[in-house]
Amino acid sequence: MISNEPYRTPAASALDSAALPRKGLLGYLDGSQPLWKAFWLVYVLGSLLLSLAMAFGVRTSLFVDVAIALKRAIGLGTETVLVLLIATPILGFVAFSLPVVWRCADNTGRKLWTLLARLCVSLHGLWAASKLLGIFL
Repeated sequence: MISNEPYRTPAASALDSAALPRKGLLGYLDGSQPLWKAFWLVYVLGSLLLSLAMAFGVRTSLFVDVAIALKRAIGLGTETVLVLLIATPILGFVAFSLPVVWRCADNTGRKLWTLLARLCVSLHGLWAASKLLGIFL
């Protein structure tokens, strides 16, 4: 078969980029990274860093200024503005990290780790959904 790419050898075409793991965030989003990286680096370490950022960020004057500006601009109550400012980064992280771990769960040597990782993110997803419903209901 004649190729339109004259500089690619058959061996190079066999190593298609889809078969190789991607680097960066795309590697996590498409599930091509190892489970240990997805679970420990993205899910656990990411959760800890977000918790630290939220704990120290809420106590800054910038947070208070943003909350006051949003309260004036949107016209919502103080409690609603605070919930929006705190819940938005957390929900964004949950929406990113749970699918990452789920998709990378097959990339391990033992089926037990796959099941435990998916059980962990499923329970976290259910917990987050219950908190989200509690906020808005």
